[in-house]
Amino acid sequence: NTGQRNRLECAARLSAEQGERLTALRAELESLKVRMHALRVSLRGLLGKCSPAVKYMTRHHLQETGFIEWLDAD
Repeated sequence: NTGQRNRLECAARLSAEQGERLTALRAELESLKVRMHALRVSLRGLLGKCSPAVKYMTRHHLQETGFIEWLDAD
């Protein structure tokens, strides 16, 4: 029984540590989401001021790299 109790305490401790790590990762992810949204808004604003040729080239490059969906999101 002592061995089972020790394993249970160890598992509970590990679970708490993993929970804390998960909470920290979620906070970091939320911060990154906010920053990426701000970047997307800024890029859209910048592209709005560019010539049609620059807009086309930029969008084409983003399409080739798989980021056009990100830019057009929302």
